[in-house]
Amino acid sequence: NFCTNFIYDGAGFTTIEDTVLHIKHIKEIASVDCIAIGTDFDGIGRTPEIDNAAMIQKLATSLKEAGFSSSEIEKIFYKNFLRVFKEVCG
Repeated sequence: NFCTNFIYDGAGFTTIEDTVLHIKHIKEIASVDCIAIGTDFDGIGRTPEIDNAAMIQKLATSLKEAGFSSSEIEKIFYKNFLRVFKEVCG
């Protein structure tokens, strides 16, 4: 999710760049198949740069600029969630 304390310990505000670095770190230690977006807009308390659904495209653009492929971005944005949901509930 976009909670600042999850992305950058002690931060009062996290940027899209911070979020991309966090996603890159997860990809490096676990793989892109372990990443899915869960915004948690209704309960995170602090304000990240991505503070509403209209900002999601900026994250996609930043991930592309950071070297993520279109396929990886699709996995992060919805395909990984769908895969796990189907495995658990299907």
